[in-house]
Amino acid sequence: RYALNSWHHVVVTYDGSRQAKGLAVFVDGVAATLEVRRDGLQGSLENNEPLRIGRRDEGLGFYGLLDEVRVLGTRLKPEQ
Repeated sequence: RYALNSWHHVVVTYDGSRQAKGLAVFVDGVAATLEVRRDGLQGSLENNEPLRIGRRDEGLGFYGLLDEVRVLGTRLKPEQ
């Protein structure tokens, strides 16, 4: 589906709605199709854990390269 061993521009947005429909992922500017397994978030996202990309805990996770990771505190407009 996506070319392996190639760089891709990935953007993840979340609108704070606490529902899966509030999350969007774009790969190279194209919206990715997401499979929703659980739709709901209870409580706050605030926690004392570090940001982990590609995994939820200390177990196996993402193996690859990342460059120019940015976390924005504002919602992006579609043209951005």
